[in-house]
Amino acid sequence: MGYPYSYDFADLAAYMQAKDRLMTHWHAVLPGRVHDVRYEDIIADQDGETRRLLDAVGVAFEPACLDFHRNASPSATHSAAQVRQPLYSSSVGLWRRYAEQLAPLARQLGVS
Repeated sequence: MGYPYSYDFADLAAYMQAKDRLMTHWHAVLPGRVHDVRYEDIIADQDGETRRLLDAVGVAFEPACLDFHRNASPSATHSAAQVRQPLYSSSVGLWRRYAEQLAPLARQLGVS
């Protein structure tokens, strides 16, 4: 029960909609200062997306940024095991296998 919002479609939809409202707010309040990153874009162009992100936050590029999986520092993220792996594309579009089961969530989000 570490992430209770993720166990119910209604809760998950509300959480996602709240995140969208929050990001809309920050884009409005800080135009041009919020840098969005899409997983699919990183997979398609890790070097370019990494450089754009670092540029957006004013941090110099270092080659080690592309080899994040070699960093031995502890990680307590939701995907702690994945941070030890290089980027991989096998998850892109994987949700489509579950499109039928996800249909109620898509309806709640107004996504077709």
